[in-house]
Amino acid sequence: MSGWRGGRWERGRPAASATPSGDHLGAPGQRGLLGLAHPSPARNLVGLALGLATIAVAIAARVGAHWVGALGAIAAAPIGTSLVAGPAATTGVAGAAVAAIVWAGTVERSPPASPAALAILAGLTTISGLVAVGLTLQRKLLAERVARLASAARVVQVAVQPEPPAGIGNYSFSARYFPADSAARLGGDFYAVAETDFGPRLIIGDGRGSGLPVVHLSVAILGSFGELARTERDLRAIALALDHRLGDVAAPSDFVTAIVLQLSPDGQIDYVNCGHPDPVAVAPDGVHLVRPTERCVPLGLGVTPTAQVTGLAPGGRLLLFTDGVSECRDADGRFFDVVAESAALQAATSLDRALGVVAARFRLHRGGRVNDDATLFALEYGADRPPPSTGRPGSRRQAPT
Repeated sequence: MSGWRGGRWERGRPAASATPSGDHLGAPGQRGLLGLAHPSPARNLVGLALGLATIAVAIAARVGAHWVGALGAIAAAPIGTSLVAGPAATTGVAGAAVAAIVWAGTVERSPPASPAALAILAGLTTISGLVAVGLTLQRKLLAERVARLASAARVVQVAVQPEPPAGIGNYSFSARYFPADSAARLGGDFYAVAETDFGPRLIIGDGRGSGLPVVHLSVAILGSFGELARTERDLRAIALALDHRLGDVAAPSDFVTAIVLQLSPDGQIDYVNCGHPDPVAVAPDGVHLVRPTERCVPLGLGVTPTAQVTGLAPGGRLLLFTDGVSECRDADGRFFDVVAESAALQAATSLDRALGVVAARFRLHRGGRVNDDATLFALEYGADRPPPSTGRPGSRRQAPT
């Protein structure tokens, strides 16, 4: 059953899987893996020292039959070292362990052992050392592969969620993104700002689902928007073209909620909202949702867009967000109150710093419970900034530096 419920469009949308996440590429688990694969010199020294100390203590503590335990500790020393240090340090401890076994059986002759038994003990210790070295090498290869994938994810992320310009004409921008899949750092949320002959235009959207499977929807929409924003005068025509584009690449059950905005030098904002959560307008005297006069289905479901108009007074701010923000629950099951928390944007500080406060409150609210990508995008209108030059038809204005 499709329809507008709870401030968003629903059409059998399954909940995304709860995946542990960080707010930036290189989440704690990933950084730990890379740290173990490429340990610092200090870490290698610590691992080497601990391994050699284990062997020394085992030899010093031998008393009669306790040699059995000592030999076990010596054989296990390389494995313990591999958990802390890299291949070189692990190899050194493995060599020392084999030497200790040979010394104990040939020079010290404790415990008394036949040459065959001694060979078995030395062989087992050697195998332990080889396994430890193999583990460190395998971990290094795995971490390097993860690093390459993370690097590729960064490239795709820049395309899907480029750093917005600090400002264009009378407007400034800031954004925060919280991925559901921290390892991939990618998901269904996207945004982009385009400087055009019609004025600054921007889009923010959210594809059905989260993580890598939905990235192709984001890429398809952004690729088309980049061209349409600069050539198509009517925002409704842009929405129709994006809907048609999504129909070419999406499965029948896929859709994308999106809002397309055009910013005028006098603070007027024309927009088309296709099933996306309503923005929040923030003024010194209050905060309120910007509700459209007519609702429109998301892209991919056959949109019939309606042009909407709102505006900002000088110093006014507008917060756009995806449903990963408004539908985020805390430990007690309470939703994040976007309107109430947006009051932080009334602060007389820079837009980026004010949005940082909202982002910090959202991060605190969600804790470690993440089941969807979440994006915050804020813009501010300042009449004291010089308006963008009109330029010649077809020319592209440069953002102020």
